[in-house]
Amino acid sequence: MLYKFNICKTWPQRIGSQEFRTFNARNPSRSCFFAVWQPKHGLKNALCFVNFMGISPIACVFALPWLCVAVRPSVDEIGHRSLLLEKGKEATCEGERRERLREGLRGVGLTGEGNPCEWTGIECIDGCSVRRIESREASGNVASFGNMTSLEDLSLSHLNVSGDLSSLQHLTSLKWLYLSQTQVSGDLSSLRNLTRLSWLDLSQTQVFGDISSLQHLTSLKSLYLSQTQVFGDISSLQNLTSLKALDLSHTQVSGDISSLQNLTSLWRLDLSHTQVCADLSSLQHLTSLEALDLSRIQLSGDISSLQNLTSLEALDLSHTQVSGDLSHLRKLSELRLAQTPVQGDVAALEHLPELKLADLSGTLVFGFLEGSCKKDYCQKLRDLNVADTKVGIGNPLLMFASIGWAALQTLNVSGSQLNLTTQELLEPLKFTRITRLLAANCALHGSVPSLKGWPFGRTLSGSLQVLDLSHNRMDAVSADSWLPKIRLDLSHNAHPLRVSAEVLRRVIKSGMELWLTRTELANRDEVMGLWQTELSPQEAWTPRPSQGFECQDLSNPNLRVTPELFLPEQMCSCSPGFFGKGADCQQCPNGTYSAGRNSSHCTKCPEGSRSLAGSTAVSQCVCPFGSPEETSEGTSRCRCDAHQALISQQLCIPCNELHLLCETSGHVAKDAPLEDGFLRLEVPSEEIFQCLDAKHC
Repeated sequence: MLYKFNICKTWPQRIGSQEFRTFNARNPSRSCFFAVWQPKHGLKNALCFVNFMGISPIACVFALPWLCVAVRPSVDEIGHRSLLLEKGKEATCEGERRERLREGLRGVGLTGEGNPCEWTGIECIDGCSVRRIESREASGNVASFGNMTSLEDLSLSHLNVSGDLSSLQHLTSLKWLYLSQTQVSGDLSSLRNLTRLSWLDLSQTQVFGDISSLQHLTSLKSLYLSQTQVFGDISSLQNLTSLKALDLSHTQVSGDISSLQNLTSLWRLDLSHTQVCADLSSLQHLTSLEALDLSRIQLSGDISSLQNLTSLEALDLSHTQVSGDLSHLRKLSELRLAQTPVQGDVAALEHLPELKLADLSGTLVFGFLEGSCKKDYCQKLRDLNVADTKVGIGNPLLMFASIGWAALQTLNVSGSQLNLTTQELLEPLKFTRITRLLAANCALHGSVPSLKGWPFGRTLSGSLQVLDLSHNRMDAVSADSWLPKIRLDLSHNAHPLRVSAEVLRRVIKSGMELWLTRTELANRDEVMGLWQTELSPQEAWTPRPSQGFECQDLSNPNLRVTPELFLPEQMCSCSPGFFGKGADCQQCPNGTYSAGRNSSHCTKCPEGSRSLAGSTAVSQCVCPFGSPEETSEGTSRCRCDAHQALISQQLCIPCNELHLLCETSGHVAKDAPLEDGFLRLEVPSEEIFQCLDAKHC
C-alpha cells in the first residue's frame, strides 16, 4: 500500500484504502511537504525527495513505519546553508548598506547584533539584498520594506503590523506575501504589477478594492482575501488558471461561479458569505477539488452534480437551496448541509466510510440511528448533527439494537420529536464514548436516570461530559439520578421539576454542573433547608425592571438557576415602587409610594397630593402647595419650604411679606412667629398688625 502526502493542501492525497492521519501544516496555503509511506513489515529504507524552491533532493532513511516528511528548511534550523550551496561563498553585508538595512528592519521592530542578514528570519543575497523576511515578533509599518526590491518572501501574519499596500508596489520580485490578521490596509490595485506573486494572503486585514486588479497575476497559486473589504466580479479571476486555493469568504465579491470552470487545478474553493450565485452543475469540471465551501450564498442545484468530484473530502453547502439525496455523496470526511432541502435516509452515511463530521441539521433527512450503519461502517464518525430533522432513536423494529460508532463524540438530536424517556434515549448509546449528547426540545419525559452501572456500564458513563435535556418535560432529578462530573442542562423545562436536596449537595461539592435556567423548582420546601448554608447568594442584586423585583444569583457557578423560579421568597425582593413578597410583586397605585425593598404595602401620599403609579419616594408626590415630607409618626404631609408660610388659600407666601419669621420649613401663617413690632389681636390668626408704639407692642 502506498500513500502520497501533498501537504501544500489541507487534505492529503490518498492511494489505496488504508487509514492515515491527516497532517496539517502551519500554513497549508504556503508550505509544501511531500512524503511517502510504504507500510510493510521488516526493516526497510525509504527515500524522500524534496523539490521546493530550488532546494536539492535530500535522502532520508527511516525504519518501520517508513514515514518520510521533507520540510522546507528554515533559517532557525539550518541558517543559510541552502543559500551557501547556491552561491558557493558566504554573503557579506558591510558599511553603509548594512546600516541602511538595519534601519529598515528596525522600522518593524526587528533588531539584533552583528550582520542583519544573519538575524533569525532574515535571508540575504548579494550582500545586503534581502530575499526573505519571516518573523513572529515584528511590529511596525510595512513601509520600511518599500526599497527592498530583492524581497521574494514577506511573512508577517498574526502580528502588530500596519501600513498601506501602496508601499509594497515596487517589490516586483515578491513571490510570497503573507500579511493576514494584521492592521495592513490599502487598495488591491497597489499589487497589480507584482506579477511574480504565487502566494498571497491578506485575509482579516483592512484591505479593500476590486479583485479585478489581480487579473494579470497569472502566477498566483494561492489567494486568500477572506474577511476583507474587497469586491468585484469573480469572472475577473477566470484566467488565473494556476490557482490551487481560492478563499474570498466574507467579502462583497459577486458574479456567477460558472466563470471559474477553467480553474481545474483548484483543490480548495471558499466563497461562503459572499454575493456569488451558482448552480452546482457549474462545478462538475473542477475535479481536483478537495475542499469546497459555498455556504450562505445564492446556490441551487442537485448534489448529484458533484458525484464526479471524486477527490472531494470537505463539503459545506449549508444555508443554501441545494437539494438531492444523500446517497450521491462518497469519500467525504466532512459534510455540512445544514438548513438545506436535502433529503434521504440517514442510513446513506454508511456509504461514506471516511466521514468524520456530518451536519444535517434542518434538512429533510429521516430514518433511525440504530442500524443506520452496518458493522465496520461509520467507524470514523466523530460529530453527527441531525437536529431539527426526522431522524430518530428507538427504532421499534430494532428494540434491543445499540449504536456502536466507536469514534462518535458529539451527537445532536435536538428538535427531533423523539417522544421518549431519557432511559430510552440513552439505551441505544450505552456502548458509545459520546462526550456531548444534545437532546433539547425532543419531547423527552420522565426522570433523569442514573448512569451508574448497568445498563450503561462504564463506556457512556465514563465518557459523557455534556447532557443537554433542556426544553423537555422532565419530572425529577433524584438522588438515584447521579451523573458524576458532567454538565446536565435541564433549563426551560415545560413544568415544575423536582430536584432532590441530595443532588444539590453533590453539585455544590463535586465538579458536576446543573443548569436549571427558566425551570421552576417543584420541591421548594425540601430545598429551603439548604438556604444560607450549602446554598449561598451573591451580594449583588439584579433588577427585573418590568417585573417589579430584584434577585440574587447563587454564588456557586456550577448551579445555574432562575431565582424567581427556584427559591423566590429567599432570593428575590420587591423593588421600590412595588409591594408584595419575593417575586410576587404589584406596582403601587396612583397616589401612593414605596421607598424600600420588599415593602408589604404602599404608603399614601399627603392629603391633597398626587403621584404616578410606581412612585418610589414621598418626594415624587406632587403637593398642591410646597413639597411633601414624612413626619415622625410615619405619615406624610405637604408643607411650605423654609422662609415661606402657608395661608388659608393653600398658598406658600414668602414670610417677609407677611412679617413672619420662618427659618425652617413647615410654617403656617396663622401661628408662625412674628417680626418685632408686629402683633395679632387674637391667636391663631392670619391678621397681623404693626404696633404704633413698638415699645408697648
